[in-house]
This record gives sequence, structure tokens and C-alpha cells, in this order.
Amino acid sequence: MAYIKTYKGARLDLEFYKGKATIDFEIAVYDDADEELDLSIYDDITYKLFHKIHGTEVLELSMNDGRLQFNSPMDNIILLNANDVEINLRPKEYWQECYGIRESVPELIFFGVGKVL
Repeated sequence: MAYIKTYKGARLDLEFYKGKATIDFEIAVYDDADEELDLSIYDDITYKLFHKIHGTEVLELSMNDGRLQFNSPMDNIILLNANDVEINLRPKEYWQECYGIRESVPELIFFGVGKVL
């Protein structure tokens, strides 16, 4: 388990271990005024991992599939979970993006490099 603090729209780089499950990466999201960002306003939250060079998507997790969750009662926490098969990716740097979906419109929550070691 890891606790990570970030701001809406900010760059956040994460590391994963090839073939090891990612359990409860706790990502706390804040706004520019350093207030907790209320993520409950979103209908869904998606996390995507892409090849850095050509942009092909290699992983997608969403709140609807149960691998992204809110840590109640704090509505600014995202719990990122991925099993060992999903993280069995070639060790290298990938591009990651996390979006909140509200009324079918995606809003960027964070982006950055997702490095598989």
C-alpha cells in the first residue's frame, strides 16, 4: 500500500513491479487551493496506461469494474488496484492518464509516467 498526494490536472509519476499485484495505491487528490477534491461528483473514474511511443492503450481500470474505488468517508481518495496478470507488462516507461467522467465528459484528474520495473 502506498499513499500519494496529487493535485487535479497535475503530473503524477507511479512505479509498478512486473507481475506483482498493485493493491490499494491510495491517491489523494486536492484542488489548487489545497482543499480535498470531491471525486463523488463523477459518474466514473478511469485510469489508463499507454505505450509512451505510439500511444496504444495497454491497461484500463475504472471505478465501474471495481479496481478503482473511493476510500469512504474521504471522497478525495482513489484506491488503485490491479492484479498480477494486468501488471505483467514489459519493464519500461508508459504514459498514464486518470479521468473523472461527469455526464459523459472526461475531466483530467492526473497524468504522468507509469514505470514498470
